[in-house]
Amino acid sequence: MIRGARPGYAPAVAVHGIDLGTTNSAIARVGKDGRPEVLAGLSGAATTPSVVLFAGPQEYVVGEGARREARLDPEHVCALVKRRMGDAEWRFVAHGTAWSAPAVSSLILKSLVADAGFATGEEPTAAVITVPAYFGDEERRATVLAGTYANLDVVEVLSEPIAAALSYGFGRLDGGPDLSKTSETVLVYDLGGGTFDATVIELADRRISVLAVEGDHQLGGADWDERIALHLSRRFCADNPDAEDPLDDSAGSQALVLAAERAKLQLSDAERTEVVVTHDGARATVPLSRDELEEMTAPLLRRTLDLTRSCLDEAARRGVAQVDRVLLVGGSSRMPAVAELLRRELHLDPQLHDPELAVARGAAIYGEKTELERMVT
Repeated sequence: MIRGARPGYAPAVAVHGIDLGTTNSAIARVGKDGRPEVLAGLSGAATTPSVVLFAGPQEYVVGEGARREARLDPEHVCALVKRRMGDAEWRFVAHGTAWSAPAVSSLILKSLVADAGFATGEEPTAAVITVPAYFGDEERRATVLAGTYANLDVVEVLSEPIAAALSYGFGRLDGGPDLSKTSETVLVYDLGGGTFDATVIELADRRISVLAVEGDHQLGGADWDERIALHLSRRFCADNPDAEDPLDDSAGSQALVLAAERAKLQLSDAERTEVVVTHDGARATVPLSRDELEEMTAPLLRRTLDLTRSCLDEAARRGVAQVDRVLLVGGSSRMPAVAELLRRELHLDPQLHDPELAVARGAAIYGEKTELERMVT
């Protein structure tokens, strides 16, 4: 963890928690009832797509509007910028202006701050921002810089699996912020939109420690969407042999991927769904079952299992032979196949509760703890 605030800093308002995600971001605070609450903006959505559309040299749109525009104006839309954090040479150039990764990320942070201001009537000025456990010093410094650009005092940069575990009650078994009351080890399985990480963390002697981390930072829910989109494209072309393949057109491809994402979400709750694909004046209704989805994406899920095994093996080499709990984080961990695989192959019983929001909520809990400690000292 890297502290970004100036020495002796004492926040005058609540320290908010921010999940600055690869595909989606969120902001939260601890409410008057002591529970973390995610703050939604004008759109009413709990999360904001981590996408920025540069409409002009100094004009930009963040969130769902930018994501929708990606298929129409892809050269001016920046997504997955989190993968560039720590790369000092990288720039996104739009309308003649070059933007660094911290600068782009600051626009996402400003949008979250505005959402919080809309929800509460007061914009936050201090925050804990989360990062993947594998982030090194350069990436963490870039995250602090992004917060500074967004006029935030970054109280701390917190590892995402620790934040997620705090949200699930890790280290708070007595219901309070004191982390000294218990000892516990957990595995955090985090399948997000753009990355996968498995992390074993331990609470002992009043300290939370990351014991082992494994992951693939080019593997995430988007890969499931691409497999589904390819299946939909093949079925569409089979039904309409004279029409253009939607994947050969940028707008058609983006629309197909969004349809695939919706189908994936639907199949987390239902056994079957239908996807209507329209392109080049043609139309096809493609039925899709959960079994078909799981069959076409089985190698992707198997990859997460192999990485999870490696993480557990590394933890075992460090003296942790078993974990007390398994926590599912990231929107794609909602897929029933995830929990089923962990139970069948690793004999683990995972917990799932609002996986898209766990990191932001945990960051808010940590922010409150930090604020209380500063008030005491």
